[in-house]
Amino acid sequence: MTKKKIQITRIKDEIKFLHIKKTKIEHRIIYNAHLKAALEWGNIWHTIMDSILVTVNHEADKKYKTINTKLNQLMKAQTNNLDFQKQFYPRVINNTNITFTNDEMSLLNKGLKYSLGHKNKGWITTLAFEAETAISQLPYTEQEYVRYQVAHNIKQLYKNKLIN
Repeated sequence: MTKKKIQITRIKDEIKFLHIKKTKIEHRIIYNAHLKAALEWGNIWHTIMDSILVTVNHEADKKYKTINTKLNQLMKAQTNNLDFQKQFYPRVINNTNITFTNDEMSLLNKGLKYSLGHKNKGWITTLAFEAETAISQLPYTEQEYVRYQVAHNIKQLYKNKLIN
């Protein structure tokens, strides 16, 4: 039993090592191709590279939207609508002469540990900086796409903030 586990662990480690080796070779090839293109195209290369990145990110975005749509449809298909109602008793019993509004009662019914969320004035800017810090920890090949996704989501948040 132990011998078999050691063999399996050894094979897994070898696969990981070969995958890392393959990734390093791919990075070297991409780097060399980038240098050759930069030498051949000169100052225009940055524009070409930006155009390529926008196109690739757009295509990847379409793929992710398709996948998310399919996933949402699967989740809707698998949810069971349960029609039974549970009897909940109120958390707050008003033993005073004070009459509370419905909004006040709903707030009180949330309990003692409920916290009113308050966002700082520049919370979107802070979110952007935190996201960039997190993105910098990702592998280099994934950073541009994630950066594009985060920028898109932050723009949506900013638009929603202006509307609300």
